[in-house]
Amino acid sequence: MDRWLLVTPLARSQNGGQKIFFNKISRLRILLMREQLSNQE
Repeated sequence: MDRWLLVTPLARSQNGGQKIFFNKISRLRILLMREQLSNQE
């Protein structure tokens, strides 16, 4: 029981962190794509 009480809040916080993490990655990818396109021109 003690393990489950510790695991559930950790899992929730990790899920929230992953969403923020993926949002940051997607923004970085867009910036990199724009730089590559501008360099090709």
